[in-house]
Amino acid sequence: LRPLLFLYFISDLPNRLTCSNLLFVGDLKIYSPITNFTDCLIIQNNFNIISQWCTENELFLNVTKCKICSFTRKTRPVEFNYTLEDVSLVRCSEVKDLGVLFDAKLEFSSHIDTIVSSAIKSYGFLVRDCKSFSNEMALKNLYYTLVRSKLEYASSVWNPCYQNRINTIEGVQRRFLKYLTLKKDGIYPSRGSDHHVMLVRFEMQPLELRRINNSLKFLFKLVRNQ
Repeated sequence: LRPLLFLYFISDLPNRLTCSNLLFVGDLKIYSPITNFTDCLIIQNNFNIISQWCTENELFLNVTKCKICSFTRKTRPVEFNYTLEDVSLVRCSEVKDLGVLFDAKLEFSSHIDTIVSSAIKSYGFLVRDCKSFSNEMALKNLYYTLVRSKLEYASSVWNPCYQNRINTIEGVQRRFLKYLTLKKDGIYPSRGSDHHVMLVRFEMQPLELRRINNSLKFLFKLVRNQ
């Protein structure tokens, strides 16, 4: 019952705030367009409301984990020294939210680098610990679970449009396809082997195509209020 009771406990907090907010379990984000000093004061007033609510309900914040991030492409954005419980909040250029790394320009380059690095480590684990595996379906299922899942989580948010980023992500799957070829043929495919041919052979889709399909499914559900 603890998660449910906690949600009941904090359910009135968003109603007190005067700016847009998102609440997920114990994680609260407040946000608003900032064009002038008055907008900054509105945000600061909401921080004061949060601080007062926490005092009234004896819920103590770890202020060191609270961050400020401005999402903008302006060279000189409006900045303000926001405080919470009389402590200045740290301003950061990147913030991790529910497993996705958001950068100030919403380019998601750091996020892509992070998930590719993590996926390559998982791929290395798969290769090292599954040397005795020869069944193609078993290896593919392990890849889908341990590696591809990391490359596709929340892809509708960060799906890249630049070809170099698309190729970086696709390179992880290309490694696995070469590994499958080694398992089937006893030798690695030659350098420059056609990626599409390997995809067809092992009945797999390009990761870019899967991201596009997932985005279309998300859009479909969105417009149908699902």
